[in-house]
Amino acid sequence: MRVRETVDPEHDEGYTLKRWRLATVGSDGVVKEVELYPDTPSFPPIHLRCEDGEIRALAQLLEVIG
Repeated sequence: MRVRETVDPEHDEGYTLKRWRLATVGSDGVVKEVELYPDTPSFPPIHLRCEDGEIRALAQLLEVIG
């Protein structure tokens, strides 16, 4: 995910690799909120709303090789 106005507290960057799910979708089909979940349970999920800034999925992990 790339978030322009928010940084990942784990890496202090605008990019992060997390498991994500759509939390809220409006009646118009527009995504209103996304939740990002780290694999490390000691870090809390990151909740992003569309008013927080542009949220964009840049890539998807399909499988781990090796």
